[in-house]
Amino acid sequence: MFPAKIEVSVARAQEGGFVAEILTYPGCYTEGETFSELLFMINDCLYAYFNIPEKYVSYMPEYLAPMSLAERLGIAPKKGILTSIPYEKVES
Repeated sequence: MFPAKIEVSVARAQEGGFVAEILTYPGCYTEGETFSELLFMINDCLYAYFNIPEKYVSYMPEYLAPMSLAERLGIAPKKGILTSIPYEKVES
């Protein structure tokens, strides 16, 4: 039912946030204030397109954007800033 990949066109919205058109399924558009909200909304749009009942959504695949998209939009973490993050053991 769900394809392994989908084609999505993403752009920054003039009023802020992001807009997306799911090219794989004509007529599917969505938006989000943040990039992570946009990813959630893209998946939600697909669940609505396929009429997936809410109780089955947790069993459905989720689509994630490639890092290259975040880099193109200028929202990816900068490479090389942190090479490691130290963690300390906390005694309880």
